[in-house]
Amino acid sequence: MAKTHDSEVPLWRSLDELARSPEFLRWTEAEFPEQVRAGGLGRREFLKMAAVSFALAGLGGCGERPPRQIVPYVHPQPAVVPGEAVHFATSVLHAGYALGVVVDSRLGRPTKIEGNPEHPASLGATDIFAQAQIYELYDPDRSQAVYRGGRISAWSQFEPEWRAVLADLRERGGAGLRLLTGRITSPTALAQISQLLEELPEARWHVYEPIDDTNAQEGLKVAFGQPADLVYSLERADVIFSLDCDFLNDVPGSVRYAREFGRRRTVRQDGINMCRLYVAEPSPTVTGSIADNRLPVRPGLLTAVLARLGERLGVSAGEPSATRGAAALDDNVRNWVDVAARDLQQHRGASLVCVGRRLPPQAHALAALCNERLGNIGATLRAIDSVPAPTPSFGSLSDLLKEMQAGAVTHLLIFEANPVYTAPADFAFAEELARVPWTAQFGLYRDETAVRCFWHLPLSHTLESWSDARAFDGTAGIVQPLLTPLYQTRSLQAVLAMLAGRPLIGDRDLVRDHWRKTVNEADFESWWREVLRAGVIPNSAAPALDVQVRAEAVRQAWHRAAEPREERPGQVELAFAPDPTLWDGVYGSNVWLQELPKPITKLSWNNAALVAPQTAERLGLRSGDVVQLTTDNHAVLAAVLPVPGHAPDCLTLPLGYGREVAAALAATGFNAYTLRTSSHPWLTAGAVDRTGMRQRLVTTQMHFALEGRPLLRHAIVTELAAAPAVEHSQPRESLYPEWPYPGTQWAMVIDLTRCNGCSACTIACQAENNIPTVGPDQVQRGREMYWMLVDTYFSGSPDAPGIYHQPRPCMHCEKAPCELVCPVGATQHSADGLNEMIYNRCVGTRY
Repeated sequence: MAKTHDSEVPLWRSLDELARSPEFLRWTEAEFPEQVRAGGLGRREFLKMAAVSFALAGLGGCGERPPRQIVPYVHPQPAVVPGEAVHFATSVLHAGYALGVVVDSRLGRPTKIEGNPEHPASLGATDIFAQAQIYELYDPDRSQAVYRGGRISAWSQFEPEWRAVLADLRERGGAGLRLLTGRITSPTALAQISQLLEELPEARWHVYEPIDDTNAQEGLKVAFGQPADLVYSLERADVIFSLDCDFLNDVPGSVRYAREFGRRRTVRQDGINMCRLYVAEPSPTVTGSIADNRLPVRPGLLTAVLARLGERLGVSAGEPSATRGAAALDDNVRNWVDVAARDLQQHRGASLVCVGRRLPPQAHALAALCNERLGNIGATLRAIDSVPAPTPSFGSLSDLLKEMQAGAVTHLLIFEANPVYTAPADFAFAEELARVPWTAQFGLYRDETAVRCFWHLPLSHTLESWSDARAFDGTAGIVQPLLTPLYQTRSLQAVLAMLAGRPLIGDRDLVRDHWRKTVNEADFESWWREVLRAGVIPNSAAPALDVQVRAEAVRQAWHRAAEPREERPGQVELAFAPDPTLWDGVYGSNVWLQELPKPITKLSWNNAALVAPQTAERLGLRSGDVVQLTTDNHAVLAAVLPVPGHAPDCLTLPLGYGREVAAALAATGFNAYTLRTSSHPWLTAGAVDRTGMRQRLVTTQMHFALEGRPLLRHAIVTELAAAPAVEHSQPRESLYPEWPYPGTQWAMVIDLTRCNGCSACTIACQAENNIPTVGPDQVQRGREMYWMLVDTYFSGSPDAPGIYHQPRPCMHCEKAPCELVCPVGATQHSADGLNEMIYNRCVGTRY
C-alpha cells in the first residue's frame, strides 16, 4: 500500500494487498513473479492468437475488386498520398444508436476512428465500442458466405427462392410472415419496412433488444401521458442524484454525457467548476467510481431509496406496494438520502435525478415527478419523442413466441438479432424456432440463431455500406462506406429492397433517394455534399416536448406496482447487467474487447459473479471459487469475484458470455441468460451453493504494481482551496545525463479529476499503434502488450471504498532507461523532450 502526499489515507489495488496476504507478499517480493516464469504457449494456441492478431494487418488488402472497370493511374491523385490519411465523416452504431465519427483511411483502408466534433452524440469523443469497430471490420470470424441448410450457398440461390415465397405471401396478404429485428434507427430502413408492411398488411414486425429501456419507456408514458425519451444537459447540473444509472458509460448518449460532465469537473488556478454527484448502486460502475458520494445498495432496496428521496422532496407517493416486504432502510441510508435531498433542493433548476434501466416503471415515473418538483424539466433535462419506432421490448418477443407456438408463423426473417442466445430462459426460443417451416437470418456473424435457421445471409459492416441512423437525441447522420465489402455481403437497405421485390440498386442510391424525398432543398446536390462532409443531417434533432408530469397517474402506478419477488431462506438477490466490454454478447468475437481489462474489476477474457467482500466471507468464498447459482428451474455454474464497494447480500451477473457458437477464443465465461426470465429480466433471487471447484480468473489489477510507491495523489477540493500549494517530491540522484532544452520542451497533462476509468484511451491506443492481443494465458502471466492502461486504486474500507483512476501511458521519461539500453539505437530522445521510436531499427530485444 502507498500513502499519498496529500492524504494520510493509504491507497490499495486489491483485497489481497489490503489484507497483506502471504500470496501478495510473495508476489511483490519476487524479482520474477511466478506468473511470468510460467511456460509458454503451445504451438496450436500460438497459431490461433497469431491468426487473430495479424488479421487486422492482412485482411485490409484482400477486399473484393470494385464491380466497375478500374485502371491504374500513372500520375498520383492529389488526394491520395501514401502514408497520409484521408478523413471521412460517418456514423457507427451501438445498440442501434448512431455515434458520429471521423475515420482515417490510408490507401483505401480504414485504420482509425475518432469522434466527430460536429455530431451532438460525440462532440469529438468516442467510446470503446466505436474504437473496436476497426477490429470488427477485419475480424476473420465475420460471416463470409451465404448458408442454406447448413451448407455454403450464394445470394443467387436465395433470390429466386425468395421471389417464389414473396409471390405466395402476396396472395395471402402477408399472412404468416414475421420480421424480428433489433433496435433500428435508420430512417431509410424504417421507411422500407413500413412500405413492406403496407404491401403485406397481414405481416407483423417484432423488435427485441436484450438490453432494453422498456421500464423507462413505460414509466415516462405514465408520467407524461405519451411515449418519450429523456435527454440530459449535464453542463447545467450543479447536483446530480443517480440511482443505479451509469449515465457516463452505458446509456444512449453516454459519450456526450461524459464530455459534458467532464467540463463540470475542473479545478484550475483561476477557479473551481465542480458539480456534485450522488450515486446509489449495487455494483461499482464507471459513474459510481467518480461520484463524490457513493452508497452501495442492494437492488431490492433501490425503490425504497427513491421513495425516501421523493418524500424528502415533497412528492411522496405514499406506501407503495413495490417497497412492501423490503427491509427497512437503516439510519445510514436514510441520512445519506436526506443529505442528498437537501442538496437537490438548494439547487432547484440546476439539479438532476436519474434512474437506471433496472428499476421498475413506477420508479422512472416518480423520478420524473421529482425532477418536475425541482424545476429541472426544461433546464437540466428535456423530453423528446422516442427515437426508435417501435420500441424494443420483451413483450414484442413474447407476442412473436405465442404466434410461433400457435403455428401462425410460416416465414420468419431475423435481422441483426440473436434471440436463441439472448431471449429469456423461459421462452425456449430455440425449440419454437425449429417449428417454423421457413427461416432466414441476416447478420454480421453466424451465431447461435444463424446456425438454427434454414438460411443465413451475411450483412455488410457499417464501414462497408451506405446507410443512415439517428443518435440518442434524434439527430440523423449519414453512414458512408470506407471500402468495398470484403466478402459477399449486402447492406440492410439493399436486403430490404430485395425482400420487397424492388430492382437491385446500390444502397447509396437508396439512402440518397430517401433524403431527396424527405428534405425540401432546392439545391439538393449541394446539400448532399455538405451532409457527407459533416456526417450530420442539419436540424434533424428531435424537438423538446411540452410535457407536464401527471402526479395522480404516478401515484396510482406506484400503488399498482407488483409485489417484489420475496427471497426464500438461503437465497440472495441476483442482478443482471450488461458487460462493460461485451455488452449483451454482440461483441463476443471482438478480440480487442475480450482482452480489454474491464473498469473496476480489471477482468480480461472472462466474466464472473461479482459479490461484496463481506458477503463472500459469510458464504465462505474467495476469488475464483465456482458456485452453482439456482433459481426456479434454472441453474448455472459461475466463478465468483469479490469486488470492493459491492453491495452486500446480492450478486451481479454480467451478460454476454458463455456463448455456444462464437470464435474459439471467445467461448469463455458463464451464460447469465440461463437464469434470466421474462418476468424478472433484471432482478431475481436464487441460491448460491459451493461446488468445491476453482476457475482461473484473468485480471490485470495487480500487474506492474510497485510496492510502497505513491503513484497517485488526491485531495478534497475544499482542502485544496485552503492550501492550494502541492508539495512535490524531490528528484533522486541519477546516473543518467541531463538533457538541455534551448527551445521548446513538450509535456502532457492528464486531468485525473475528469478521468472516469472508461478505458477508451486504452483501446484507442491499441487501434492507433496496431498493438496485438496475446490471449488469456499470456495476460494471466502479465504479458499483455498495452502501451496505455488505466490503473484503479481504492482507499478506506472495502465495503464502501473511495475509487480513483490513473491512466498510465508511456511517460516519455526525461531520463528514460529504454533509450540507453537499446543496442540498435531504435529509441531516441528528441530535442524537444519526446521519446521517439525508429521502427525500422527495432529488432525486438525487449531490453
